[in-house]
Amino acid sequence: MFSVLIANYNNGHYIEEALDSVFEQTYSNWEVIIVDDGSTDKSGEVLKKYEEFEQIHIYYNKKNKGCGFTKRKCVEKANGEICGFLDPDDVLDPEALKIMVESHKENSGSGLIYSTYYGCNERLEPQFIPDWVGEFQRGETQLTASRISALATFKLSAYLKTEGINPSFRRAVDQDLYFKLEEVTDTKFVDKPLYYYRKHTNGISTFENRYKAKYWHLMAGFDACDRRGIDKEEYFSEFLKRHNKEIYLGDSKEYKLGRVLLKPLRKIHEWVK
Repeated sequence: MFSVLIANYNNGHYIEEALDSVFEQTYSNWEVIIVDDGSTDKSGEVLKKYEEFEQIHIYYNKKNKGCGFTKRKCVEKANGEICGFLDPDDVLDPEALKIMVESHKENSGSGLIYSTYYGCNERLEPQFIPDWVGEFQRGETQLTASRISALATFKLSAYLKTEGINPSFRRAVDQDLYFKLEEVTDTKFVDKPLYYYRKHTNGISTFENRYKAKYWHLMAGFDACDRRGIDKEEYFSEFLKRHNKEIYLGDSKEYKLGRVLLKPLRKIHEWVK
């Protein structure tokens, strides 16, 4: 069984499209686990339509707990041998589950198997396929070179070898998951766009939220550094070069985001010691 995991917060406008894309899958042995994180929009009204479907299991947080808590709960409720997150504002290619299940069967030692995706506008019209998603090169890890993205699927048995998603994380929850999984299992890349990623103004990691997402990505990296025995200061420097090329000021060796983060660096060091 494949468990499609959906953590929803105020995406009542989009979530029906996400669920329609699951119903349209050519692979039929699936379940959907939805955890609603205290939505205040029309999500409850929309989700009520799906309560009678045997393959859809819906849970509600009594109050908003955040993305990390909610995605962790999604995994805890999953019954499938294979899991994968579908954000409620995105959709799957009709062949996505079939291709991923076949790949997991063919690669029993790979606990994390991922594809590339279509970057779309708000109307879900494909705009690009990212060139940074792909196989790791010799010596690379997700910590040193971001290669993993949607659709990222994982064997539940591999996830259970980790400490699980950090429930305190508000954003970059997927990065926290990728770091932890690659520490306990092999990864495999499927070179096909199987996921449609919608970019819109209310996205958790887009537009005005993109720097908040980078902060949480950095925190996930710091946690990974602790687990792997890597110097946080060196990782921080490489993180800025890798993720903020658009604000790197050439020969001056200064980073605008770096200055913002370094100003309260003493407090940050206290948090991550």
